[in-house]
Amino acid sequence: MNAHTSINQLNDALLRTTVAAQSAIVSGRAHLGDSRDNERGEGVISVALAVLIMAALAAAMWLAYKAMWDDASTRTANIVTKVGA
Repeated sequence: MNAHTSINQLNDALLRTTVAAQSAIVSGRAHLGDSRDNERGEGVISVALAVLIMAALAAAMWLAYKAMWDDASTRTANIVTKVGA
């Protein structure tokens, strides 16, 4: 699995998670009869979504960094082997 595939899979997962969270919020409001005038808890929900998004971005960045590091390490090892031979 290369870095682009990992990032694409994380982006898909992030999109699905965001859509699921938004759907749950809308569904909860409709189910509870919550009006748009009542905004209690909106800050908490917004912060929770922001934290979720930042965690997903951090995971995507880590996978990209790890893939680049592994690739550089492999290339360096190959070059050192060729020079040493």
